[in-house]
Amino acid sequence: MTKNGKSCLVVLDSDAYDRYLQHERAVQKLREAEIEAHYISEVH
Repeated sequence: MTKNGKSCLVVLDSDAYDRYLQHERAVQKLREAEIEAHYISEVH
């Protein structure tokens, strides 16, 4: 642990890491879709 009490090392098994990556990709795609929808609504 660091001085502020937060862990400085996170250990995940490979399945958990794969799920994390899949979730992050999905979140990123949603953000991109929201930005694109907002941009398209401003242009038209």
